[in-house]
Amino acid sequence: MHAAWRAGENDPWHKSLRRMMEIGWAAMAYARQHEMNYPNSIDALFQDGQLKPPLEARSPLSGRPYIFPAAGKKMPTKNKDLARFVLLYDDEPNEEGFHACVFASGVGSAIRGSDLDQLTKISNQ
Repeated sequence: MHAAWRAGENDPWHKSLRRMMEIGWAAMAYARQHEMNYPNSIDALFQDGQLKPPLEARSPLSGRPYIFPAAGKKMPTKNKDLARFVLLYDDEPNEEGFHACVFASGVGSAIRGSDLDQLTKISNQ
């Protein structure tokens, strides 16, 4: 069991999700300290001290920066909206076509590309 756990820790997709969860929680903390507004960029979380190196805001799968559709937006106030508001996601899907993402509710998940497109439209309204 321990070997299976360690293998998962080294999986790039799981690394990406863990990294995004840390960024997502920092974005939520930032919003609570700034009149419920998310920062304009992930870089602002480093400047504000919410995040610290060596954490990188890049996907271990692709090396590209995470997509942050919540940038500059107001944090939703209703629980149902928190669960549908995409804070950030990895634009590199896994072999099944799912993207790692973090919702404003603080939950890390996997989402199909078509569903991601629909939910990021909600986040951008």
